[in-house]
Amino acid sequence: MRCPACGTSIAAEAVFCQRCGSRVSVAGVVPAEDRNRRHAFEHDRGWSRPRDPRHGLLDNPEYVDDERLVWQGTYSWKGMIHEFLVAAAATFVLICAGAGMFRDATAWFYIVAFIGTTWLLLGGVLVFRKLNFRYMVTGQRLIPETGILYRILDRTEMIDVDDVRVEQGIIERIVNVGKIRLRTSDKTHPTIFFRGIYHVREVASTIDDARRRERMRRGLHIESV
Repeated sequence: MRCPACGTSIAAEAVFCQRCGSRVSVAGVVPAEDRNRRHAFEHDRGWSRPRDPRHGLLDNPEYVDDERLVWQGTYSWKGMIHEFLVAAAATFVLICAGAGMFRDATAWFYIVAFIGTTWLLLGGVLVFRKLNFRYMVTGQRLIPETGILYRILDRTEMIDVDDVRVEQGIIERIVNVGKIRLRTSDKTHPTIFFRGIYHVREVASTIDDARRRERMRRGLHIESV
């Protein structure tokens, strides 16, 4: 049978769950005191529930070096919205110009080849950026990861983050994507960029909340360097 509180498999004759300590109820109802005990148990372990799956928060508790994983994500295709709009406009202009000026198949071959090559290059750049940029935020550290064949994993303490800034253009605000600039007191990485982040304002707020919680936990003033 399974514990109604945490879902752990337990013996049929067990009275308490060996994992969370909750009393096993025959009716499957967890008493209030056991729910509180479970919440305290999860809090001590650093577990958390996801707030919104769209923002990269996990469906299940995961850990990085015994730290609570707050958010993780990668480069969004919407981060290339300007390039895609320019390519779409160029495609429209070429097709219209070709329809009015050229009648032979050779000219259309070059037009189609140019358009196809342009979109293939954009697709290649997007795939490269999605594989090249990965971001992870725990309750204690920022962990950006870059590279495809040769990967670089940087770690910056959350208490070293001094400022969280969101940068968006007009089109980026419409599609809700942008870049996060993190100013830190870390001498190795004084500025960290999270590029092409979807739901950028919510993610930036999540990082800023984690920064404030970590500073308060360590007894530091929120704006202390």
